[in-house]
Amino acid sequence: MKTLSNYTTTALSVAKKCGEILTSYYHKETLSYTKKGYNDIATEADIASEKNAIHMIHNQFPDHAIYAEESGKQNSDSPYRWIIDPLDGTTNFKHRLPVFAVSIALEIKNELHCGVIYAPKLQELFVAEQGKGAFLNEQAVHVSSTNGSELSLAATGFIPNKPKAYDNLAIWSHVSKSGYPLRRLGAASIDLAYTACGRFDAFWEFGLHPWDIAAGMLIIQEAGGTVTTVDNKPIHVESPSILATNGAIHNTIQEVIHEASE
Repeated sequence: MKTLSNYTTTALSVAKKCGEILTSYYHKETLSYTKKGYNDIATEADIASEKNAIHMIHNQFPDHAIYAEESGKQNSDSPYRWIIDPLDGTTNFKHRLPVFAVSIALEIKNELHCGVIYAPKLQELFVAEQGKGAFLNEQAVHVSSTNGSELSLAATGFIPNKPKAYDNLAIWSHVSKSGYPLRRLGAASIDLAYTACGRFDAFWEFGLHPWDIAAGMLIIQEAGGTVTTVDNKPIHVESPSILATNGAIHNTIQEVIHEASE
């Protein structure tokens, strides 16, 4: 793996420590949580992981901005902004399904510099830095070369919002009928990481937040993939939708999704 910046090595250290914290909560008999909305919770593990991430980052870079899922924005006038999801896949975590991750990204002047996604129970650590490629457990990864619906595998998710979930269910049905095998893992960061390393050929979703997609966007791009909005427009971390693919099937699956949206 190439020599990484101090920012990226910090992101790696933070993600690993957050992973240790999440693992310590994983097998607790009773896991306390607060309800944030319909099918949307924050557990004590989310809170502990986020507190650790913010503490570690501010210990190294006290003037940097933070945008974290549970605590929101801090020092928002800094050109350096850390985007943190302390536990992506909280429902999986609460049900002892090991498909969950920590996701950490750094923007510098609105450009993604690095991204880390760590799935501690799966023992998989994804990292990318701008211009230096994407890696899984220190081995370079690349998107797949699949160029059609046959033999492809796509993924999506359903955010905890009934109308948007129902809309995407109709798209799921249409994409499936068009010949694409589909999966739903329940953790967008992992869906993106798996697209980057060729396990999935495409992933789309609506209504995600910056902390859900920031790290994964850069990892996909550094692995040779394509990331846009679902309507094939340029994407940024605040975009209302995401379509990430291996590039070869990007336009084709985008057209299929568009058909279902009409």
